Amino acid sequence: MNIIVKHSSPDAVVSDLLAIGLFEGQSVKEAGYGTLDAALGGLIEQVITAGDFEGKALKARLLYTHGDAIATRRILLVGLGKQAEFTLAVARQAAGVAAQTLADLKLRRLATVVHGLTAAGVAPASAAQTIVEGTLLGLYRFITHKREENTQRPTVDADELILLAPAAEMVSALESGAQVGQILATSANLVRDLVNESGNYVTPKVLAGQAQALTQDMGISLTVYGEEAMREMGMESFLSVSRGSAQEAQFMVLEYFPAAAGADTLVLIGKAITFDTGGISLKPNDGMWEMKCDMAGGAAVIGALRSIAQLKLPVRVVGLVCAAENMPGPDAIKPGDVVKAMNGKSVEYMSTDAEGRMVLADGLCYSARYQPAAVIDCATLTGSIVMALSSDMSGVFANDDPLFTRIQKAADAAGEPVWRMPIWKPYRERINSDVADMKGSTGTRYAGAITAALFLQEFVPENTPWAHMDIAGTAWQEDHKPYQPRGASANPMRTLVELARAWAK
Repeated sequence: MNIIVKHSSPDAVVSDLLAIGLFEGQSVKEAGYGTLDAALGGLIEQVITAGDFEGKALKARLLYTHGDAIATRRILLVGLGKQAEFTLAVARQAAGVAAQTLADLKLRRLATVVHGLTAAGVAPASAAQTIVEGTLLGLYRFITHKREENTQRPTVDADELILLAPAAEMVSALESGAQVGQILATSANLVRDLVNESGNYVTPKVLAGQAQALTQDMGISLTVYGEEAMREMGMESFLSVSRGSAQEAQFMVLEYFPAAAGADTLVLIGKAITFDTGGISLKPNDGMWEMKCDMAGGAAVIGALRSIAQLKLPVRVVGLVCAAENMPGPDAIKPGDVVKAMNGKSVEYMSTDAEGRMVLADGLCYSARYQPAAVIDCATLTGSIVMALSSDMSGVFANDDPLFTRIQKAADAAGEPVWRMPIWKPYRERINSDVADMKGSTGTRYAGAITAALFLQEFVPENTPWAHMDIAGTAWQEDHKPYQPRGASANPMRTLVELARAWAK
C-alpha cells in the first residue's frame, strides 16, 4: 500500500473514502472540520444534531456527498468516544473501522484526518503510527486457499492511504510515524500468515525457510540447527517433543547485532510447535484443528526481529525459535519417561501434551551464552491462562520488576494488553518428582499457568532478568474485531518491537 502524508484541506483531497474522527459530544467546529462542513452545506452538523451520530467509541456513520462541493464522494464519521478516556488503542481500532468499511465497499483509496488524535494530546508520530497500524491490520485477510477470492483480492486489499496533516509543520513527524506503523503492521500481517497457515504447509523446516526469506538482506544472521546438531548440544528435552513426528525439529538462532548497538543484548524466545496433537496424551478432536497456531510465539519472534532490523534499532537482539511437531508415533515420548535439558536437569513427563515448556527449557538454557540483559519467552503455553484472563490479555510472569514495567509500557504502546501473574514459590513443590529433578507438569489445570512458569524458571540463566509471556488466549481470536479478523493476531510481536524501541533509547 502506498502511504502519503500531506497538508491539505479535507474538502480538497481526492479519495474513495474520507474518514474523520469525532469525540463524543464534540461539535464539528471543535473537531476542526468547520470548513469541510461548510462546503457540505452543514451536512455533518445536521447528522450530529439529529442524533444519528453521537461520537460513541467505534460507532460509524457513512455519508454520501452530492455535487462538486468536495472531491471525495463518501465520508465516514468514526466515533472516538469520550475525550477523557481516549487512548491509542481506541485510535487504532477506529482506524480499523475505517479500513474494514473501505474493504466492505470494495474501495481502493482511503484518506483520514489526524485532527482528533493531535487534539487529544497524542504526539504526531504516534498518531500516524497508530492510524497506519490500525488500517493495515484492519485490511488483512487470509485467503491463500480460496481459489476465486485469491485471484481478485490481495492480503491487504487497498492501494492508497492518505494521512491529512492539520499543520504543515507536522508532516515530517507524521511521515516518520507512518513509516514505523507500516513496518510493524506489515510484519504483523506476515506473522498472521504463518500462524493462520495449515500445519501441512508450515512444518518446522518450512518455518525455518520462511524465517530465512523474511529476514534476508536485513542485517540478521540466521543459523538453523537440525536434530543431529541439537543432539550434540544436549537438547534432549527439546528433541523429545518431535520423536513421534516424521518432521525434523529445527532450532533457529536469529542474531541482529548492529555496529551502533550498546552492550545490552535482548534475547527473545518463541515456542513454535507447528502442530500439536498432544502426542501420546492425545487431545480431543474438538478444536484440535486450531493447534496449527501453537507456533505463534515463534512466528512473533521472527516478525519482531524483522521489524527491529528494518527500523535499524541500535540494540542487540537475539531470536531463538524452537520448532517441532508433536505427534504420536512408534518412537514418541511417553508419560513417565525421563529426559535431560541442556543444563543437566532431569524432567519426568507426566503428559506429552505439556510439550511447549520442554522445547523452551533448552531454548532458555541456550540463551545463557549471550549473557543477556533480559530474556523474554512467548508461548501459547497453557489453557490455564485462558481461564484466568480470557482472550484479550496475555499473562506475564517476571522475576524482575523493572523488566515487567518495560513490558507493560511496550504492551500499552502496542495495544496488546498484558497482566502480571505471580511466580508463587510455594507451588514449586507441585512439580516435584520422585524419580527426576522435576515433573514437566502437574496433571491438573489448577494454577497450571503458574506451575508452568515455575518450571521454566528452572532453566533461566542465573541472575538474568526474565519474563514469560503466556499468549495461549491472545494468539488466536475467535471474534471479529475492528482491526482483528477471526484467526491469528500476531500477538505479542508489536509488544516485543516496542520493547526493543524503548530499550534502544
